[in-house]
Amino acid sequence: MWHRRSPLRRTGLLLALAAALALAVPASHPAAADPSRPHSTTTAAVGRDGYYWIDYFRAIGGLSPVSRDATMEAQEASHIRYLADHSLACESDVHDELTSRRADCGANPYATAAGKLAANNSDITRVNAAVSDQVAVRNWFVSGFHALTLLEPRLRSTGYAAYYTAQPTGAGPNPYQFTAGVDVYRGRTGHYSGRVLAFPGTGSTSPLLGYRVGTESPEPFGSTLPDQPCHSWAALDEVSAPIIVQWPVQWPTQWPLSRRPTAAPAAIVDVTDGRPLPTCTLTADQYPAGSLAHTLLAGTNRITRAALYYANAPFRSGHRYQLLVSSTVLTDFRTAG
Repeated sequence: MWHRRSPLRRTGLLLALAAALALAVPASHPAAADPSRPHSTTTAAVGRDGYYWIDYFRAIGGLSPVSRDATMEAQEASHIRYLADHSLACESDVHDELTSRRADCGANPYATAAGKLAANNSDITRVNAAVSDQVAVRNWFVSGFHALTLLEPRLRSTGYAAYYTAQPTGAGPNPYQFTAGVDVYRGRTGHYSGRVLAFPGTGSTSPLLGYRVGTESPEPFGSTLPDQPCHSWAALDEVSAPIIVQWPVQWPTQWPLSRRPTAAPAAIVDVTDGRPLPTCTLTADQYPAGSLAHTLLAGTNRITRAALYYANAPFRSGHRYQLLVSSTVLTDFRTAG
């Protein structure tokens, strides 16, 4: 799964999520095959498609729905088809299309300016199975950095598309049968009210239980500085889905500093069992300056700073959880039972 910064945000790394975005990685959640899905399809905005699920998960964070942008959708559809069937073996960046000669690669005849534009502004997820739009979107929302881009409070429109083929021929040495993409930058036309935002929000019910470590790039734990307390969590197999908190870059003077989401200590509490869980708090300062992870959390969008919180094991279905920072409850939610 990858996330891409727009060209204006390339201060230091390349991405798609990662400084090493060179090769495909598994989707961030186990994918169950869906035999009812056509062998080759691009989604349309009808029924419970990708747009429905983007709005569904944004609502869990107390955010408004986004509208479908037909132009972005068409560009996204072009790019994901390009990834599935038309990439050259020497291409490895899923957030670009080779429209001109580069190094030892000739220009790809299937590359388009429209597809390249989508590539530069999108989150991408890839799975070797025929999966639903729900699974594709869930993959982004269980991956902290990807989720953060889709939880941008100013996001008002996007383009989403998905494509499946049983016999992919593109994407170089790592072909994937299913690819989905969503634009996360060009639809930021709304206004941010300045309130603290939590995902999942207080009073919500979330179906997200776990994140499989190593399936997002940048990888949340291993890409921290080696001396940081969460660095060792990269050795875990699966942790909880992320709890994400955003707050204004300029902390209002009337708000007490003790309520800052980064104040220590932080704890995720399983209220149902009455016990605090081993908790990892990830903030910008734990990553190398200029890295993509640092950029995403530090407030370089000039609107919000953010922090990611994980428990050391997946959430349990039907339980109630709280995130406490300096004994202040920042969110109180349930998991679907």
